[in-house]
Amino acid sequence: MKLQPASNPNYLRDFFLIEAGMAGWFLFDNIHQRDKLFFAFVGLFFLSLLLMALFWPKKKQPVNQIKPKKGLKAAFFLSALLITLLILAFFLLKVDLFAGRSLRLFILVSLAGLLSFLLAALGGKTSPYLYFAGLLLWGGFLYRVGVFVPQVQANPFALGWSEGSRYYSASAYFAQEIYGMKIPLSVLDPSRGLLQAIPFMIKSNAILFHRLWLAGLWLGLTAWAAWLFVERLRTKVELKPVWLFFYFFLFFFQGAIYFHLLPVLILVLLGFKPSQPLHLWFFLILASIWAGLSRINWLPVPALMMTILYLLDVPLRKNALAGYLSKPALWVLVGTGLAFLSKRAYVALSGENPAFFDSAFSSSLLWNRLLPNPTFVPGIIPGILLLCLPLLALLVYRFGQGLKHQLHPLRLLGMAAILFVFFLGGVVVSTKIGGGGDLHNLDAFIVLFGLSVSNLVAGAFIPENAVQKTIPAALPAFWLLAAALLPVFFAFQTAPQWRFDSSSNASSELGKLNRALQLVEQKGGSVLFISNRQLQTFHLVPQFTLIPQYEKDFLMEMAMAKNTAYLQSFRSDLKSGQITAVLVDQLNTAHQDSSHSFGEENNAWVDEVLLPLLEYYEPAYSVNEGNVNLLVNKNAPGLIEALKTLQNGSKAQ
Repeated sequence: MKLQPASNPNYLRDFFLIEAGMAGWFLFDNIHQRDKLFFAFVGLFFLSLLLMALFWPKKKQPVNQIKPKKGLKAAFFLSALLITLLILAFFLLKVDLFAGRSLRLFILVSLAGLLSFLLAALGGKTSPYLYFAGLLLWGGFLYRVGVFVPQVQANPFALGWSEGSRYYSASAYFAQEIYGMKIPLSVLDPSRGLLQAIPFMIKSNAILFHRLWLAGLWLGLTAWAAWLFVERLRTKVELKPVWLFFYFFLFFFQGAIYFHLLPVLILVLLGFKPSQPLHLWFFLILASIWAGLSRINWLPVPALMMTILYLLDVPLRKNALAGYLSKPALWVLVGTGLAFLSKRAYVALSGENPAFFDSAFSSSLLWNRLLPNPTFVPGIIPGILLLCLPLLALLVYRFGQGLKHQLHPLRLLGMAAILFVFFLGGVVVSTKIGGGGDLHNLDAFIVLFGLSVSNLVAGAFIPENAVQKTIPAALPAFWLLAAALLPVFFAFQTAPQWRFDSSSNASSELGKLNRALQLVEQKGGSVLFISNRQLQTFHLVPQFTLIPQYEKDFLMEMAMAKNTAYLQSFRSDLKSGQITAVLVDQLNTAHQDSSHSFGEENNAWVDEVLLPLLEYYEPAYSVNEGNVNLLVNKNAPGLIEALKTLQNGSKAQ
């Protein structure tokens, strides 16, 4: 795969087009903050469009190859170093200039584009587009890895909505040892719990180690899957494998593709060897069993992924249609069946009520999330189309080069049908309440799309004619650059900073919470940890008897699914007064409309959890700036008073 030659006027035209796009994204992202910076970007937007018009070449201009000046390689590494320092500045410097995600992205794109122009000016055969794409991918890779740094800390409190729930779910496999009792296995994402349970096998009780392991799962499994993609393409693409690796690493994070789903992809890519049927079946069985422990929409993925590889690597030629389709049909039948049986076996062994599984089928559909909305700013439909656009443009270009004559229409139709089914299913699931915050419900489609289209674009397939060779791909430089830019854009959807003082502050807050919990313990009371259950998992609080059934993530799932029987049981247990105190997150009971991010989810939590809690329990103690609250049954006024006195004493100090 080669870049089409492009003159510097073309590059400057395209650079300013991208600058206008990045300025437009900043304006869209900050539409409600119309300050001086906002209006400065209005000016930048129109200035970029003007410069793009000025550099629009009237006709194609040939590239004059000049002898590269000495030090070109050193200049590139210096440029990469500048990009590295910029990414570090984003995370370390607490200045307004580096605070917003869209502003960070604009700065990276601007610096990478200008450096690439200067590098190309030094001479040589390398296109400025290639420099631009390389520097963008390097910056995006560093940024994506850097996002995990703040998540690896010793802060005992949960760092996100589901974080504490994930550690608790993983601990269920060792519940007897940790809690002194057996508890049901998790209903949500069993395969994730299995991977996160591994540190419990070595009896690690340090939350820092578990967070480090989690970051390693994200980065390690994504890197492995990306490299297996590279292995299929590296002989067909005249690019250094490291740049392809950075691209696919970022590509998988666009959804994002959750790490516990990646073993399916890894096993299939390792196992697809049509000439070795036993090897293929062994890996298909493993992948299908894992898919059954993952998500219901992933049950047919291993077999259909193998089918796509089959359609790429096995020509129809003179084979009978029935014979050609028999292998993938058998894979789909057996693989999907095994995945289903794996899921049913887990349900039976989990110790949980089977009715609680797959609760999303009964939850509401929020169709407004298909278009731009506060929960996911680009919207599901524009977001997935944007993700696909560069590769689709390259695919259309390849069709114009004769790709359609190299594969039998049935092979192309088969891949298109698989992608369409997963696209449609992913879009519908993304409208379910609790989803639509990103593109992760389109994860299966994204993986299958990336696998099929990248191989078609690169020519990594077996042509239909036995004597025919795949046509070398000479691809438009702009669309290759756009393909590199898009995963970087998705990587910059957050703007964290590195703070290294939060753990010590949180430890102090934990000490305050423990003093309050000790008061409850002295009264012989019980505590329901709805949130921050990892405090019990890692023995960071007094060891109250675990109350397993009302954990935050599961409560939220039942609230969104409107599981009446479960929610009535929750209310009855609160009303009974058998639970002395409840630990929960913030106590914001305000309802929100669709103009708020996750407004519908907020309302489900308020109506089904917070309001019933506040009917029978009174807030008595809080820590961590009000993010962790201890509520006490209203029938225990003495304990409430004692906790409020303790709270006032802590504030006085």
